[in-house]
Amino acid sequence: MLYKDSLKTGYLSIPVLFGVMIPVNPAKTILFAVEGGASADFKLIDKTNSGIDRAGFSTSSAIVDLQGGCGLIFNPLAGSRAFIQYTYRVDMTDAYKETLYWGAPNEPYRTLSLKYRTQVISLGWIWDL
Repeated sequence: MLYKDSLKTGYLSIPVLFGVMIPVNPAKTILFAVEGGASADFKLIDKTNSGIDRAGFSTSSAIVDLQGGCGLIFNPLAGSRAFIQYTYRVDMTDAYKETLYWGAPNEPYRTLSLKYRTQVISLGWIWDL
């Protein structure tokens, strides 16, 4: 039998990041940026469904994760910048836990947990206010 599962949880993320920008060329129009830090994520919405083959299922109300990234920033015009950035993020606490019917005589249930690992490539344009 197949059962439909969906993990639809929305979190508010509050990051604390530190970074540096290093000029790549003498005119300082191209910068290399590196950043890293921690983030606290708080559950806002949860529309998660799990099939009846699960003995239990729960999403975490708060998650702590670490993230790091690097990228290039281009200053083609005064007051604006273009950027490309890669970010890697990994959960330090469990995002969700599920309990399955395992069926073994000495272990009828088994609880599994998931930690997210996320990779993002960002492209953007920044205007100074």
